[in-house]
Amino acid sequence: MKPVYLLCLVLVLAFSAQAQFHLFKSKKQQDTTAAAAAPLDSTGAPTGYGTPPKKVAVKKKNKHVILPLQPFYVLNGTVKDTSKVFLWLSIGDSVIRGSARYLSSGDSLPLFGTVEPDGKLVFCGLSPDGNMLGCFTGKILDDSIFQGKWFALTSDSVWNCNLLRKDTTLPGLDTGLIAVHPDGTYSYHLGDTGPAGGIIIHKVDGSSDLNLDIGCAGGPPDYSSAMIKGQVPFDGASATYTSPNKPLCKLRIRVFKDFVVINYVPKMDKCGYGANVEGVFARTK
Repeated sequence: MKPVYLLCLVLVLAFSAQAQFHLFKSKKQQDTTAAAAAPLDSTGAPTGYGTPPKKVAVKKKNKHVILPLQPFYVLNGTVKDTSKVFLWLSIGDSVIRGSARYLSSGDSLPLFGTVEPDGKLVFCGLSPDGNMLGCFTGKILDDSIFQGKWFALTSDSVWNCNLLRKDTTLPGLDTGLIAVHPDGTYSYHLGDTGPAGGIIIHKVDGSSDLNLDIGCAGGPPDYSSAMIKGQVPFDGASATYTSPNKPLCKLRIRVFKDFVVINYVPKMDKCGYGANVEGVFARTK
């Protein structure tokens, strides 16, 4: 073979070997890169399903708790994010007595209400003549914030309400719940034509008994009514009225300082009254 042909053959073989080397090296590098990027199975080998998903940290929501209610709260905050309100509440025997001051208008109203079995507070502001002007409903969370709603009873207005507890005392407040003298007139009404109720209490001379005269009326269009009269024993805090000829009809009348709460005795609500007689009645006389 001539030297020229021999030299050409050597160069072709060398070039072909070098090309195959680079191709093998390139393929090996790609395989190594893919293996490093791929997720590993339980044996540590690549799974071949692409890059592993990033772990996303899930923030745990703080769970609010409802703690046993304290006998006294001072709260302030906003209604509808614009109207500032400051109030205090005295709580005991599942009832509420207090006062609210609306800082934007300067109006102050006494508050009366109840604590529901699930811990929800429901209390309303009443004018001196017993007109219910606005109510709060909600729960005290973490013993530090009242979270709920403010609503009007004579319209469809419902606003969010968040009030923060203030660690302060207010000297000179009358926070008592016990009635010194139960005698008086207690009432409520919703506007000029809405539902209304009233109760007149007289203590019987020489006895612990009370004379009760209760009258309630529904709103339009039927204006249904209920009238109850009777003399009942009084233990200094509450009395139980049993409707004549209706053994499954009993009312519990609890008398507090400046207000009265009337409820049916549990499972004793078969009364057939034309109007609702349960509720909170504020002292008006």
